[in-house]
Amino acid sequence: MDLTMPFEIKHMGKELSVVPKKIGKDWVYIVRFEGSNPPLMLTMASQEKGGHFWTSIPEGRQQEAEKIGPLITAHYKELAAAE
Repeated sequence: MDLTMPFEIKHMGKELSVVPKKIGKDWVYIVRFEGSNPPLMLTMASQEKGGHFWTSIPEGRQQEAEKIGPLITAHYKELAAAE
């Protein structure tokens, strides 16, 4: 599975373009929207008590990250299941 390949996800009936980038040991995802919405950059962060959550970079678009991040996770799970 090539984790660096851009891909498309559907969110609220629209196709969004996702570009994965590895920065150091972390992955960030740049999500491009149709129209005038600015791109969203998000990553998976660790909680102090364990577990992970999706967050925006910079902070401020957390609600979008919480909705779109799981779609990215689902995309990779589908790819892994197809192999």
